[in-house]
Amino acid sequence: MRVKLFCILLAVFCVLALAACSSDSIIPTEPPSITATATQAPETPTPTPAALAVGTRKNPAINSEALIYDGMAALYDNYRLELTVEKVIRGEEAETMVMAGNQFNEPSGEGREYVLVLINVKVLESKDEERVSLSSIDFDFYSAAGVRYDDYVVVTGLEHRFPDVYPADSGQPPAEIKGYAYQIVAADDTPVMVFKDNSDNRLWFGLAGE
Repeated sequence: MRVKLFCILLAVFCVLALAACSSDSIIPTEPPSITATATQAPETPTPTPAALAVGTRKNPAINSEALIYDGMAALYDNYRLELTVEKVIRGEEAETMVMAGNQFNEPSGEGREYVLVLINVKVLESKDEERVSLSSIDFDFYSAAGVRYDDYVVVTGLEHRFPDVYPADSGQPPAEIKGYAYQIVAADDTPVMVFKDNSDNRLWFGLAGE
C-alpha cells in the first residue's frame, strides 16, 4: 500500500516538474513594431499673378509700344487703329514749337508747360471702308494723381496734324499718318495720355522718359 502511494506521489511530482520546465522555456515574443510613415501632401504651387494687359490705366504703354484700338463693334468710331507714341516733347522745346507754329497760340504760363505727343496712326479697318477722322481732342491727359486736365487748348501751325485717313485696303491714301496730341500741364507733373476716354476700349499711354 505504501509503495503504491509513493509511486502515485512520484508521478504527480514528475508531471509538475515537466510543466514547470515547459513554462520556463517559452520566450514571450513582442509584437512587431509598426513604423508610421507620414504621407506629405503635395505642395500647391503659388499662383503667379496674371500679367496686366498693356494699355490700361494701371499699365500704360511705354513710348514706341504699339496698341490696337478696336471700335468695330462700337456704336460710333467703327474702326481699328494701331497707335504708337513716337516722341514726347515738353518744356522749352515744346513752347518754342508752339509759338513758332502760330503767334496766336497761347503761351503755357508760369509753372506750366506744353506737352506735345507725336503719334503714328495706322488704319487697319473701318466700317464700309469709310474715312477715319482724328484730332487732338480724341486724346485726353491725366496728371500723375489721376486728375484730368480739362483746359481746352488749341494749337495750330505744327508740322504734323491729323488729316482724314482711309483703311489700308481701300485704295485711298494715306492709310498711315502722324499727328500731335497736346495739352498744357503742370511743369513738375508726369502725366499719362488716353485715347478715346469715353470708350470702353480706351487706350492709355505713359509719357515719361522723354
